[in-house]
Amino acid sequence: MTWEENIVEALDMISLPTRVASSSSHERLRPTPRRAIPAFHPRFERRIFSASEVSDGKPAPNLFLHAASRMNVHPCRCVVVEDSRYGVAAARAAGMRTFWPDAGGMARGAWDGGLQGHGRNSRG
Repeated sequence: MTWEENIVEALDMISLPTRVASSSSHERLRPTPRRAIPAFHPRFERRIFSASEVSDGKPAPNLFLHAASRMNVHPCRCVVVEDSRYGVAAARAAGMRTFWPDAGGMARGAWDGGLQGHGRNSRG
């Protein structure tokens, strides 16, 4: 099974509402033949939030707070899966539980901004 199929399978198992909150623009998030996985976009269509919608992007919490507000969900009831240290910092600052499966390609101890010493999942 490919990593794309694994992600789709994992997403299929989630029964709670899901959204995407990305630092990318809406235009960049649209799938093209060379970019993105086509199976993801229909799954999140009209449920994608872009940093272009808020005054300050990651590592500020604004994007995650905006998404939670639009979902009408308190930030402490949200879970964020992130792939960058800036996203982890933003989610934690928003008071959201955070998981980072790859740590953005960096060792946890190499992260700055107060992230050292925290587990692979953390509450902000």
